[in-house]
Order: sequence, then structure tokens, then C-alpha cells
Amino acid sequence: GQKTFYTDSSGLTVLGVSGNAWGDTLVANGTLRCDVPDALPPTASLRLGIDYAPGGTLNLNGNNQTCSRLYAGTTNAGTRTVTSPVPATLTVNQSANSAFDGRFTGAVNLLKLGAGNLTLTNATTTTTGSITVNEGTLTVANAYTFDDNTTNIVVGGTGTLTLETSSGISDNAVVSMPAAGVDTAKISLAAGVNETVGWLLYGEKVQRVGTYGSTASSAQHKDDTRFSGTGVLTVRRDDSGTVIMLK
Repeated sequence: GQKTFYTDSSGLTVLGVSGNAWGDTLVANGTLRCDVPDALPPTASLRLGIDYAPGGTLNLNGNNQTCSRLYAGTTNAGTRTVTSPVPATLTVNQSANSAFDGRFTGAVNLLKLGAGNLTLTNATTTTTGSITVNEGTLTVANAYTFDDNTTNIVVGGTGTLTLETSSGISDNAVVSMPAAGVDTAKISLAAGVNETVGWLLYGEKVQRVGTYGSTASSAQHKDDTRFSGTGVLTVRRDDSGTVIMLK
């Protein structure tokens, strides 16, 4: 159905069965824990926070979940978190655009599917899991979105990773993109952006240190197949042992 499943009070709510049906999952103030895979209806949106209860935690508890849209339900200050104590994937398969200002912690993997744009405007995310965009767009809008724990960034399929800041990704991150002729994944770098990462891989091939970007950028390595915009991606390390030291 199109109704909302409310967990809008303090304390713990546990979903222990799959096959549920509702249109919107609201997590506010307390914790919603998923004890089985697909406890959340995959066609339902996922909303963290609401004006009268701005915080909220979704705990995957090691169980993969899918939602049709991820967004913050309020602009009021509150701690909005998606977490898991052991590896689990939250798949956001959305056709609409939305913004989420919450954090990903623990061992959560984030997988972006669908044609829509999911914009992350959050404070520091500390998950040890991977961040993957395979369809649509994942936009990193704020500085320090991903800290040094979050170092596995995958841009694959037809997905686009849009970087709007020069410090949204860890300087030690490994960014993986498809090999030549495989898929159409792209990194879009906004004007003035110079984002630093540890390694850049095309398929299994480690790329050389240096700057990467489109032909509209000042990058040393220009590639309109994998990059767009006028910003640049600085790669610090390669398999020859070369290291760019940052000041």
C-alpha cells in the first residue's frame, strides 16, 4: 500500500519478517532494526527524521535492504544514521532526486541504482563499507563526507559520481571505474574542484599518479569518456610506488 510505517518514538523497533508492504518507511528519534533481509519493502521510500522527531537510526544488523528513495524528512538539527555492526548493503533504487544529510556508519555498503540523483549533504561518514554508484547519479556535496574509513569508491555501469567539493573523499580512497570499452561510468567534477584520492583503477589496471579530468579541465590526463566538468581528480599513488606528497 501507500501508507507510512511510523517508528517515530524513542526506543527500539524490530522488523523480523520480510514481504512487508507500505509506501514510506519513517525512522524518527528511535532505532529501527532489520533482523531479516528485505524487511523493508523495496518499493517504499526511506525517510529519516521528521520535524517533531528529527533524529533516527536505521540498523541493517547485517541484512541487505532496498528502498525506492532515501531522504531526510526534516531540515531540523538531528542525528540521522544508517548503520550495521557487520557488512550489509543498503540499495537505493530511485528514479526521483533527493537529498540525505545523514551518516553511514559501521560496515554499511551503499549501492545507488535508478536514474535519479541522490545528493549526500551529510557530516562525516565513517563506514568501512563500499560506496557504489551503478545507475543515475550520486552527488557528494559537502566537505569530509567520507572519512579515512570509507576508502572503497566504485563508479560503474551507467552511474555518475558528481563531486562538488575538493575534500569530500578520503585522500587514501581507492576509486574504481570500468576498463576501456566497458560501461559508461563517469566522474563529474564541478568548477574549481581538485579532489585528491589515493588510487584510481580502470578495471584491474592501476593508473599513474597525476591529475585526471575532461578535455575542458586542466588535468594532465584528459578523458571525456570517464570525466566531465572542469574540475580535476588528483591521484596520489600508483603501483610503481610513486607518491604525491600533499602540503
